[in-house]
Amino acid sequence: MPHNLSNAWTTLHTASLSQGRVPTVLIVDDERVTRLSMAARLARMGVRVIEASSGQEGLDLLRREHPDLTIMDWMMPELDGPTVCEAVRNDPHLQTSQIILMTSHDEPDQIAEGLARGADDFLSKAASKQEMMARVQSGLRAAALIRNMEDTRDA
Repeated sequence: MPHNLSNAWTTLHTASLSQGRVPTVLIVDDERVTRLSMAARLARMGVRVIEASSGQEGLDLLRREHPDLTIMDWMMPELDGPTVCEAVRNDPHLQTSQIILMTSHDEPDQIAEGLARGADDFLSKAASKQEMMARVQSGLRAAALIRNMEDTRDA
């Protein structure tokens, strides 16, 4: 991991652990190989990984587990990624969830649509390991900030 990313991750991870929790990342993809590959990378980062093989299963896990970050494929059975994003943004208990939408078709119009429908970030399936890790770290930082603001508001 490049030095500056390593320092940012160490700071984030240390802050999460000091709060007594390990960040959780939900991977939602109907392709098992993609889930396994991504889960292995994320596990090496020290996060807790949970997986879903469909949009509906992912939405159910989001509601039950409240992960810090969700990485979701665009095209899936039952509910596609953008539809799950819309459902999350319309649910008062989930609307601050951080979502990275992932696809192999990263056309500018599709990226704009995904962001407009509720994704926080976008990741090409062809992205480098470094880009994926940087986007995950960014999403986890945003999730930590939101969680701190919510905790302060509720205190």
